[in-house]
Amino acid sequence: SEGKVIAIRDYVAKNTKGVDIPFSQLPLSRISPADATLAAGYGNSSDRAVLMAAMLKAIGFKPQFILKSSASPLQSLQGPLLKHTADSWFISVLVKVSTPQGQITLGDTDQYAALGTVSSFGNNALNVSSGEFETIQASNKKFEDKAETIITIALSPSGDASITYQKNYYGTGHAMFCRDYLEMS
Repeated sequence: SEGKVIAIRDYVAKNTKGVDIPFSQLPLSRISPADATLAAGYGNSSDRAVLMAAMLKAIGFKPQFILKSSASPLQSLQGPLLKHTADSWFISVLVKVSTPQGQITLGDTDQYAALGTVSSFGNNALNVSSGEFETIQASNKKFEDKAETIITIALSPSGDASITYQKNYYGTGHAMFCRDYLEMS
């Protein structure tokens, strides 16, 4: 089933151009039906989320919409900000779905990211179904954004040194590296 989720995420990412209009700047009546977004080949985050949710629902998943907030992800500021929520804080619509891998958030990564990676890691979001605020998380620690550098120095008895340098990227850094590598001409 995760393969189907990946196929849908990748299809929407490859076949519908994202239009960068914040969710809060359009009336709800301007959200396009899934078939209109599919036919047009473009849409803002809400249009693309509706398309992805319709496709996921068609294969038996129960997608939920979450509204990504631009409010500070700093823990110390969340309390006051969440008590005084403003419509303008919601900048995009994402889709959350349960898989055997856990809760997966879709709509802010593309075909180059591992399933479970989110570029919105740590942001606040409003779950439309429950009305509760939550923090957007990667599905697994290995999909969180980080870079790891490994330097190994091997000294021979004669004093020669062999130095190796390895850089590992995780999360969106890994996705950007994959995109850059795979799209080289």
